[in-house]
Formats: sequence, structure tokens, C-alpha cells
Amino acid sequence: MILAEQPVICLLPFMDLQNVGKEGVLQDLTFGKDGSLYVATHGIADYWYNPIQESTGGFYKLVYDPQQKVKTQYQRSVKQETFSSSSLEKGKDLYKTTACFACHATEDGQELLGPTLKGLGNRMSREEIYESIMNPSAIIKPSMEGTKITLKDGKVLLGRIVNSNEQQFDLMLIGNQVLQITRNEIATFETQKKSLRYEGLIKILSKADQESLLDYLQSLK
Repeated sequence: MILAEQPVICLLPFMDLQNVGKEGVLQDLTFGKDGSLYVATHGIADYWYNPIQESTGGFYKLVYDPQQKVKTQYQRSVKQETFSSSSLEKGKDLYKTTACFACHATEDGQELLGPTLKGLGNRMSREEIYESIMNPSAIIKPSMEGTKITLKDGKVLLGRIVNSNEQQFDLMLIGNQVLQITRNEIATFETQKKSLRYEGLIKILSKADQESLLDYLQSLK
């Protein structure tokens, strides 16, 4: 990393380094020979974190300011629960019959259209899981946003970008098929605000079945 003279900014205790600079994205950090910590931001980026042509960003030296009060980090906890084997078995069957398994993996080593559910019970409460099913567009992870690509021949594709480089995009379509699209084929490229998943997929289930499905999802560790 090449260091340059830049304004000194303050590093607050437990500060999120992604917030360094007004619009910068943290690109790299290193310690100088004197022990000082420096960070680099590459400025404004597109959705896939590729820097755009506008010249922004810079290098910053982080210093500790003892005048600032320490902010206590909040450690959220998820209540650990036990479920009956019959409810878990029923919930697992519902997971398949409602087609959840078509877009969500529950084990490592498989990438599907939707986010993996492995460890879901450690990350989300029961209420949060239910809300994410009923209203999937409320919170969408950046890497899980849908993309609508219109090709120059008029064909419209909807899916999730799983990889990209200077020549092409790899678009995972509904059904988990990955299609390689060269950039010169594309007429328009739109990031979708709504989730690729339909809202309220479990509304058709009885209350008892909903509870069994939630038991199974919450049991995934």
C-alpha cells in the first residue's frame, strides 16, 4: 500500500471501519513502520463493489481519541429451544413440499438461488424467521438482491448475480441454472428492490403446520 498525506480521522472504540470516509468502501488496511494504522478506501462502488470511474477515496491514518466515550457493543442472543422429534419431522417434510429446498440449502457446499439456511437457528429468532418468510423484501442481504437483465435481442432475464468480471456476469436463474452473459450482450441492468421469493408462502398452511415448519427452521444450527 502506498501512503499519502491525508486528513487524520479519529478511530472511535469499536468503530465500524466500513464507515471510514463519506462514501468510501474499506479496501485495505495496514500498520505503518511507526505502528500507526492506515486504511484505504476506493470510493464509490457499484453494487458488486467494482470501483466506478469517478476519482474518489483516499488513504487515512486512524488515531485513538481518548476524549470519546466508549460505546458498549450489543451482543444479541437467540433463545435456544428444544423441539419434539415429531414436529421436526413434520416440519422437514413441509420444508420440501412447500418448495423451500429448491432455493435454500441447509448444508455446506451447495449454492442455490436463496441464502443458505445452515445455522439459521443461531442467527435469527423465531419471530424474525417468520417475518422473513411473510415479508421477504423487508431485509435483503446485499449479495442476495435480484437482478433484471434485458439483452439487446429483447430477452429478459431475472435472477441473482453470483460472479462477475470485466467480460461477463454469471446470473443464477430461478431453478438454480447459472447463465453466463457477456457485457456487450446487455441492453439494461436493473437491481430489484423486491425479493425474488414470493411473499407469505406459508399462508396456505394451517397454524399447526406453520409452527412445525418454524420448529424445523429454528432447529437448523
